[in-house]
Amino acid sequence: FTTRMAEVYLLPSNQVHMPALRRSKPFPRNDQSVETLAPSKGEVIITGGLGGLGLSVSFWLLRVGYCKLTLTSRSGNIAREGQGLQEMLSALIISGGQVMVRPCDSSESAHVAPLLQAVDNMRGVLHMPHVLKDRMVWSMVAHDIPHVFSAKAIGAQNLHHTLSTQFVDYNLLFSSIATYGGVGIAAHSAANAYLDAIAVCTRA
Repeated sequence: FTTRMAEVYLLPSNQVHMPALRRSKPFPRNDQSVETLAPSKGEVIITGGLGGLGLSVSFWLLRVGYCKLTLTSRSGNIAREGQGLQEMLSALIISGGQVMVRPCDSSESAHVAPLLQAVDNMRGVLHMPHVLKDRMVWSMVAHDIPHVFSAKAIGAQNLHHTLSTQFVDYNLLFSSIATYGGVGIAAHSAANAYLDAIAVCTRA
């Protein structure tokens, strides 16, 4: 889905007008592009894999036939308590697949190459770090944007540059409709827009 952000404007009543999202023209698809997503004996890396989305996708990958997963986060540990994530990770590890957890800060280029080199027969990468620091624009301080931007946007850039010298079947970037704005998430929206741009450049 897409809309033209140039059409977003303020009405005299100070209300924000934005046209409804409309379905965009899909990228061309063929049997080969679909086939590359089929399970194989290769290993999949999931950056930001210890969040709720990463763990849910990991369960799905095992369910459809993938056998080896490497999940990463900056610390290599569950960061959010009280959301059942540790229980999800424990269930994932004993679910039958080979699940490895590694610390990796994808926003640091020096961390990305060793991670990719440590994985045998890498099939693909799923990039889904998610950092929020909700603030209105006028209350932001200097470190707010880099804090949110680094893992998702700079991490994707580092993966793109590193993977350009390696062969993988796919590098999937998990963006968000938050690109189109929301209260207090300007930095998160900017990071998602950057991710979308990297995806377009990669396809080109």
